[in-house]
Amino acid sequence: MDDLIGKIQDDRGLLQRLGAKIPGFRGYIERETRREADKMLRDTIADKFEAQARQLTQLQLDLVNNARLDYVDDMERAATKLKLFIDRIKTTPRGYAGFFDAIKVNEEELEQLYFWDMRLLDEVDKYSTVMEATAAAITSDSDIAMAVRELISASAALNELYTEREHVLLGSV
Repeated sequence: MDDLIGKIQDDRGLLQRLGAKIPGFRGYIERETRREADKMLRDTIADKFEAQARQLTQLQLDLVNNARLDYVDDMERAATKLKLFIDRIKTTPRGYAGFFDAIKVNEEELEQLYFWDMRLLDEVDKYSTVMEATAAAITSDSDIAMAVRELISASAALNELYTEREHVLLGSV
């Protein structure tokens, strides 16, 4: 996380660096940097899960190609939940309110948001493992029902985790 914030700080222009020396303005610039880091991290998370969504679409095609149409609707439920999760990541406002907004989020709350974002990033590998197990079940025709249920559950769990993240921000209002 510090590397991401450092990269953004390095990329600031001369005007912003000068503005950081104005009393009271430095904290604003630092918060803006953290806000931008939060957005970049969520964009990365969304990109990684969009790749998972493309694989999920391929799994749906694999079901059709293997004449396992009885699981296509269930796979669509998993895909819908995953797409909802991705949309939530993409459309959530940045880490906190801006300088003139009535809602303020302190540094501790920002750190909590980063903690949740890092947890979401860790979920990419876990979700990938569930997808691989589902793919294996489809190709081997072994307990597809259980694999698809686990995929639906994993997709729902992502949304639940994101809801917990939102509570960090809403709790600060």
